[in-house]
Amino acid sequence: MPAPAPPGRRSLLTGVPVKRLAGFMGLPLISAAAPFLVLPVLLRYVGTEAWAGIAIGQSIGAGVSTLVLLGWPVVGPSAVAAAPGRGRALYTRSLISRLTVFVVAAPCGVALAVLLSPDGVRTATGLMALAMSMLGLSATWFFVGSGRPGSIARYETVPRVAATALAALLVSLHPLAWLYPAVLLLTSTVLTVVVSARYWERTRLTPLRTTGRVVRDQWAAVGVSVQAAVNTSLPLTILAAVAPRTVAAFAALDRITKFAVFALGPVGLAFQGWVAEPSESPARRRRTALVVTATAGLLLAGGFLLAAPPLLEVLFAGRIEVPGIAIVFAAVSIVCVALGTTLGFHHLVPLGMSTWLALSTAISMVVVTVSMVVLPPLQGVTGAALAIMLAEVSVVITQTLALVLRRSGRPVELPVG
Repeated sequence: MPAPAPPGRRSLLTGVPVKRLAGFMGLPLISAAAPFLVLPVLLRYVGTEAWAGIAIGQSIGAGVSTLVLLGWPVVGPSAVAAAPGRGRALYTRSLISRLTVFVVAAPCGVALAVLLSPDGVRTATGLMALAMSMLGLSATWFFVGSGRPGSIARYETVPRVAATALAALLVSLHPLAWLYPAVLLLTSTVLTVVVSARYWERTRLTPLRTTGRVVRDQWAAVGVSVQAAVNTSLPLTILAAVAPRTVAAFAALDRITKFAVFALGPVGLAFQGWVAEPSESPARRRRTALVVTATAGLLLAGGFLLAAPPLLEVLFAGRIEVPGIAIVFAAVSIVCVALGTTLGFHHLVPLGMSTWLALSTAISMVVVTVSMVVLPPLQGVTGAALAIMLAEVSVVITQTLALVLRRSGRPVELPVG
């Protein structure tokens, strides 16, 4: 019998968590695909203006939900994986802190969405912003850390897909745009109550004190959440202000781009807990995560280039036109998101360099703000797609610089505060 290969010659993919990877990939993909059921229904029964309003609500609400998460998707999976016995305590602490932020941030997000919405669909826009904000109370990160994709199916994927299908049916029977976000909002509320009832741990923690402690303990991750929240909402918010006629087309391109990014997300999630688990070769695990995630990004970007034009034609009934160069810019953004995911969550976070993750997000926020103000009024959808691409490129450059400095032995610590 041949001797086992020495550690240095083992395949880079040895030990890849295939079952975990498959579980975390399949379920969110189904969940991400579900909203596409509603797109043709919305356009057919309530029109392009309603779609623009829904898109504004989704964008701002997604930003609020990212803020509400307070960095728990960054540090939570690793914390749960490292100390499974403290899972309930961590969930309880996270829920208290997230609810505290939610009651302040969600109304502000709804108000902003309504302010930017087209006149005829303000109710639908506000409800959509609130429904998306509720995603910040999701327990997905907790299930990722504990390695339980089945719980994601039970408490996230299946109920949300069913709710989306029901919403599509209701809108087709009663052409009222607000029915779609109303169903999603009700579903999110019920899921939050059910999951909390199961995983909540009795505690004497108080909301304000707990939230303050969370911010202090994981300030870098919270900074990432704050900056990511701004980045999530900022592009469409600025676009609605400086080039409102571009909103519908950009939102269409952004929607199918986000699907590719969602498809990439589970790969990052599957490796996030894996690279944090005790191991004889943590560096090998990080390299494996880099190779697999980057490859997934390239494959998705290639598929996106081929599939985006017919998808836009079918899903939006030929009512929305997006230039080919804008699709190319979006594909490059997908590759950059893949690289930023693995460099940030599989390398910087496990290596204790979360500050660089926050810095990369801050830089991208500046880039996207300036670019989105300048480019779309001149180049429309193409300018908006270019602005997003430039922001994602800045993330990759910053994170790569941090790892290069660490490898060269130079100081990599950034000042706090």
